[in-house]
Amino acid sequence: QYIDDIMGKHNGAAVVLNVHTGEILAMVSHPTYNPNKLGSKMEGDRLYNRVTNGLYPPGSIFKVITAVSALENIEGIMEKEFSCDGKLELNGEIIPCYNKEKHGNISLSKAMSYSCNTAFAQLGVDLGRNNLLKTAELFGFNHDFLFKDIKLVASKLPLKSNAPNGKLGWTAIGQGDVLVTPMHMAMVGAAIANDGIMMEPKLLKQVIGRNDKIIKDFDPKPFRKVTSAENAEIIQKMLIDVVEEGTGKSAKIAGVNIAGKTGTAEKQGENGEWKNNAWFIGFAPADKPSLSIAIVLEDLPEGQTGGTIAAPLAAKILKKALELGY
Repeated sequence: QYIDDIMGKHNGAAVVLNVHTGEILAMVSHPTYNPNKLGSKMEGDRLYNRVTNGLYPPGSIFKVITAVSALENIEGIMEKEFSCDGKLELNGEIIPCYNKEKHGNISLSKAMSYSCNTAFAQLGVDLGRNNLLKTAELFGFNHDFLFKDIKLVASKLPLKSNAPNGKLGWTAIGQGDVLVTPMHMAMVGAAIANDGIMMEPKLLKQVIGRNDKIIKDFDPKPFRKVTSAENAEIIQKMLIDVVEEGTGKSAKIAGVNIAGKTGTAEKQGENGEWKNNAWFIGFAPADKPSLSIAIVLEDLPEGQTGGTIAAPLAAKILKKALELGY
């Protein structure tokens, strides 16, 4: 109810998970409906659960997966420096940083903090199609999620074997043809928080019959190990820095360390105007995570980004959840 209230009139989705069990603590899709009044305001896609069925370009939240792939496949990546002059040309494709900001010489950690597109696009080329696709599919891309009590639409990462460098660059920053569900991205954040173990999401905790007798328990179940604990720890530190000093500063909560990644995915509307989908994924408390969140807000005007709109809402949600004892 709290999430529903603070999302207001925004269309989009939000989901909060327990990072260790996969339990779905909250799941909100907008626009919504009142199940007590099914005869009113049922036009459009109000019955469509955007958390599990909505496919969105992820934008920069996908850089978490690109960074994991770099840690696993490029020796010495943490010592490597990228040169950013605000844009990168790959086979005629121009990939700019947000507002064409020039980051100069920048490490992978700083590139994550400031969401440097040119560094991550170059990483996509350096990794190549096979490495990037292998890591993404280990995280669950192109996989039909058929869990016991919930089904997710498959997140899509179509990369053909002859993908040109421009395509690799756009894919590495979560644009192009990459599409994700909010639930899947909450699972990605939870896996990083859970030392590389991705848990199956769970809607049902147990079935209780007459006389309060427990008929069935639904125990937590790992989906798969997506990366090593060592690599997960490196990414955890990067995502803490994103909130401490980077694009996610508006996700800060007094007295609680937050880790996260912002994303702003551009899409062109029917009338040719450009709109933003604003993302934030993350976990809290960063030093001992219990909660993972993914939130996306649709069709925002230019200038409204994951850092300015989604991150502060995510902070409020995480703060409320922690106050409630989760």
